[in-house]
Amino acid sequence: MMPKSHSGDGYISDESDFFGDDNQKHEAENIANAFSKIDFHQQWSFLQRSVTAKAYTATQLLDPVVSRPSTPVPKGPRINPYEGQEDAWQLHETADEFLERVPPLNNQYLDWLWVANPYAKKADKFGDEGGNRDHPQFMKRGIELLEDFKERKARKERPRPDDLKKAILELATENGITNGKWLLFVTTDYVNTVWRTVVKATIEDRLGNGAKIAAQDKATGGPRVICIYTNDFNDREDIRRVVKELRELKCLHKDEKQSIWYKCDAYTYLSIMSGNEYGLKASLYGSADILTNRDLVVKPVDKGKRKASQASLGKFFSPERKRRAA
Repeated sequence: MMPKSHSGDGYISDESDFFGDDNQKHEAENIANAFSKIDFHQQWSFLQRSVTAKAYTATQLLDPVVSRPSTPVPKGPRINPYEGQEDAWQLHETADEFLERVPPLNNQYLDWLWVANPYAKKADKFGDEGGNRDHPQFMKRGIELLEDFKERKARKERPRPDDLKKAILELATENGITNGKWLLFVTTDYVNTVWRTVVKATIEDRLGNGAKIAAQDKATGGPRVICIYTNDFNDREDIRRVVKELRELKCLHKDEKQSIWYKCDAYTYLSIMSGNEYGLKASLYGSADILTNRDLVVKPVDKGKRKASQASLGKFFSPERKRRAA
């Protein structure tokens, strides 16, 4: 015989402790109100990336581009300014482990992925505003240079872009804003292969002081940019060494007439891009020129001649701006 069912009406009232007392109800409501969809999705994304990375390992991570034996890893102390950051290579990781943990494709929350050369002479972060660089002073005076150029142009004085370029680069050198980077634009089919090659070469001290890759595709279907940093845009020989190594790693186009470009961080901070109103080229060097010694280089500023350099910058300002700056 089936047991007789009961509706439960009259057994549990709204005033009973079945739903908890007032304090328990209040606490439960606070927990519900504090729930954050953003935090949940970030935590879920981290777990999802770990699972996705394992699938990528089997299907996306290819053999190294270069077939020749790797350069022996240098001996000596290793320093990683990005140690402890989820979006950066860690000292205990191999290149493959880094890509497995944080694959460069299908990343929804990290803007950039970073790898630092652990043997670099300068251990500060590259491509940002940290370290011993006087970024605020550079930005203040750099913006003044650009504004002065526009004012002189509006007055039909015909200011020369080459003079503006020289003034900006001298100012950058004086304030320690000397990082620059070779730019690789890589289609998604080759992102994992090229990024793995760059990471491996960077941690083996074969390239510059670090590299980064755009982890999100801002323009759907477009190429991802990989930046390979060097410490000083004035150091033409080091810049040439790095691009030669990129050629050895088969990261350049087979037709060397198709250049990749080197841009200084000073231009990036001042938002100097292609087609700017100042008539400046957005890059300092092209690989086709620098590999054949056809490049022109800005001479480094001699610290002992800083006063002369400052006088050179002063001449660039208009009388009106000099009075406002006084």
